[in-house]
This record gives sequence, structure tokens and C-alpha cells, in this order.
Amino acid sequence: MIIKTESDEAPEARVMQIDETATMPESIVDFKVFPNPNNGEFEISFKSKERADISLRVMDLEGKGIYQEELDNFKGKFNKKLNLDS
Repeated sequence: MIIKTESDEAPEARVMQIDETATMPESIVDFKVFPNPNNGEFEISFKSKERADISLRVMDLEGKGIYQEELDNFKGKFNKKLNLDS
């Protein structure tokens, strides 16, 4: 997932567009990011049908990591609100 931002704008004016082009394993279903586009506050949700170590990463257009979370041996529904407007 890539978050596209306009870096020369003030943080409160940024609009983020989510590109959900990452390849997902077949065990990950119902992957959603909303709202899209957004102003840095959004929700990620998905279901993992099998236990797996999942690395959730959000990167900017330059490939710089701006958020990361590790889910060890995870199975079930994941839902998280993120605020990356700062």
C-alpha cells in the first residue's frame, strides 16, 4: 500500500490517496482502506483465514516507511484506525 502525499503543502491541507496494488496472499481477504482519498486519517481492515506472521507497512511515494506494525501468528479480523496527518 502506498500513500501519495503532496509534500509542499501544509500538513493540515494534505490529501492522501491510497494505492492498494500490493499483492496479497490468498489467505488475506476483504482488504479495505477507507476513506480513500483521505487527509491522513483512515482505517485499514482485512481478514486472515490462516495463522501467519503479517507485516503491515505504509510507505510514501519515495519508499520511506511512515508506519509499520507486526502481527505475529495472526488469524481473524483486523481493524485499525490510523492518523498519519502529522
